[in-house]
Amino acid sequence: MIEGEAEIKISGVIFILKEGELLLIPAEAPHELKAIKRFKMILTMVR
Repeated sequence: MIEGEAEIKISGVIFILKEGELLLIPAEAPHELKAIKRFKMILTMVR
């Protein structure tokens, strides 16, 4: 997360990410994003 704050749900588990934090999402896991505050993030996909 570059800035801001977001709620990220991965396979039904909710995580709150804030500036400077990192979260790994397993391949093909269902996920959702919801802004708590305006946010900017970098998404990198590795196959």
